[in-house]
Amino acid sequence: MGSCAEQKKQKFCQAILDAANRPGQLPHLIHCRLTQLTPDGNATGELEIQPDVLNPWNTVHGGALATLADNVTGSGVLAATGYVCVTVNYTMHYLRPATGSKIICTARPEKLGKHLCVMHADLTNDAGQLVATCEFTFDLIQRLDQEAL
Repeated sequence: MGSCAEQKKQKFCQAILDAANRPGQLPHLIHCRLTQLTPDGNATGELEIQPDVLNPWNTVHGGALATLADNVTGSGVLAATGYVCVTVNYTMHYLRPATGSKIICTARPEKLGKHLCVMHADLTNDAGQLVATCEFTFDLIQRLDQEAL
């Protein structure tokens, strides 16, 4: 069994997962779900492709992909730092049309600083093809009271 500190970190990650997947928020409304989160900031999520996230050409709208990536990367920052963050900037590279039944986003920290954090994410379709890559920069704004989740 892990140490008390490790158990506390895992409990915090689970609380973030539960809060991020709560109904009534934008990610939930567009079928995004955070699926995995580690205390070091690695995070995974997915977007279930439904008709309401498609553009007129029947591929996933770029805004839905950006929302997925923003939610996954921001959750990774929170897990790693304990701070609520806001997006300062992001760059998305759309590499191919997003099609299939779901899009999977995997994120990892590039830099976890005292004020700014940079996260990288790859988005793949259910066939394993890379559909987009991105980098998000976040500003840490407030330490989160873990009991608030």
